[in-house]
Amino acid sequence: MTRPVSKPAADSQATTLSSSVSVQDLPNELLLLIFKLLHKPSRKNRVGQLSPSMFPFAQAKVCERWRAVLANSSIFWTYIPIAVDRDFTPALTIDDYFCWSREQPVQVFVGRHAGTYKQDDPDEKARVAAVMPHISQHLHRISILDFALIRRSSFPDLHSWLSGEADILERMEVHCRIEGENKASVITPYEDEPDLYFSFPRLQSLSLDGRNFNRACIFRSDWLEHAPKLRTITLTSFQPSSPSEELSVRDTLRALSKAKGLARLNVHGVSFLDSNPRRLLPSLPGCSLELHDLRGNATASFLQAVEGQYIESLVLRRCSLLGVTSFFACGLLLEDISEEWDLDRPFRDITTAELVVVDCPGFNDSVLDLLADAGLTNDAFMSKSLWIVYITGCTNFSVRSLYRMVHARRLAAEQNPGWDGTEYSLFLMGESDGMTAISVLTVENGPPISDSYRRRFEQLVASFHWTVAGESESS
Repeated sequence: MTRPVSKPAADSQATTLSSSVSVQDLPNELLLLIFKLLHKPSRKNRVGQLSPSMFPFAQAKVCERWRAVLANSSIFWTYIPIAVDRDFTPALTIDDYFCWSREQPVQVFVGRHAGTYKQDDPDEKARVAAVMPHISQHLHRISILDFALIRRSSFPDLHSWLSGEADILERMEVHCRIEGENKASVITPYEDEPDLYFSFPRLQSLSLDGRNFNRACIFRSDWLEHAPKLRTITLTSFQPSSPSEELSVRDTLRALSKAKGLARLNVHGVSFLDSNPRRLLPSLPGCSLELHDLRGNATASFLQAVEGQYIESLVLRRCSLLGVTSFFACGLLLEDISEEWDLDRPFRDITTAELVVVDCPGFNDSVLDLLADAGLTNDAFMSKSLWIVYITGCTNFSVRSLYRMVHARRLAAEQNPGWDGTEYSLFLMGESDGMTAISVLTVENGPPISDSYRRRFEQLVASFHWTVAGESESS
């Protein structure tokens, strides 16, 4: 007969303790340590996130004790997300977040929960306006201030909330799904509107719609002069509510020229008054340009402003090429340029090392012939530094003309001193008159190519890839 084995007293006590102890029994010091461990991985790339499960906001809702422990540690509250959709962040909660962060530098995001950006929300503008007083009183310790809204018109006029010192602000950007505006909600500037006083000595990136740029940088202020570290400016579309709000390229360039450290300018969908091509325009420092949906001669005017300077990249999407006579940038991207614009004219005077052409029906054999033309002296190629070519969604050129261009430039490159037949000498733009061969060629959704030409390109180009429009990918 066997006797039942009894558990040791210590095991029995451990079982009793484990069944009666919970996380609520942990001392505040240990709870704080756990929160700090949760905080470390949550700090990365949080700006733009608005999730109910995000630390420390979800944990602060568990109970009053957890909320008190978290509130006593300002390091947990350096990112402040503010929802402005129907499930908006209450004013008292916003004040709590700022209060709990003490005097810590903070990053602020004003946006909407996932899945709400396609809703019809007529109250978005009012909700954004309601949170701005809570933000403006803490501008002196905000390092990043980003907005992600449905409508551009929901972003409040700068004069209504922006003033004082923003000593550590490095980025202020506004992103909207719908650029259109409700004209009835726009307040027209008045003649005695006060100047906007705002200082941001550390600002590096600024995104504004055309209306706020007009009011803040042209109409009543010159505060770009007081942003010595400003590197990137983005101007987005708006609908002028009165003639006084219509932007001219000349006034815009004059304001932008005050940003002496400008390295990148993005202009998206802004309607400008046509400039007089006979008038000298203010010049900009050598900065990369990304221009979208510009009409009239606006594209030509911006290119004129940076003419003769080193430009790292030039991006033109759906832009008018009226008056454009040249392209000059280390990297050039042309996308969805209408076939009404003849690309021959600017390609007669092109300087680039990397050419990317996407969905441009005007990219044809005539353009390729210009790039293959060595001139009367047989060494006068356009853009001698060109060595990378990407062509996507273009079918109005022939394989033969593209091969002729690549082959002609390869033969010219072989005349360079030191050419050994296996390596391609790359020259920085403006530093050498030497010729480079095309060493990277990618064609996607292009015209049909025969096996014979495919083999020729593979022998001629170090990196070659070609897919045909309407066919499965092949190389």
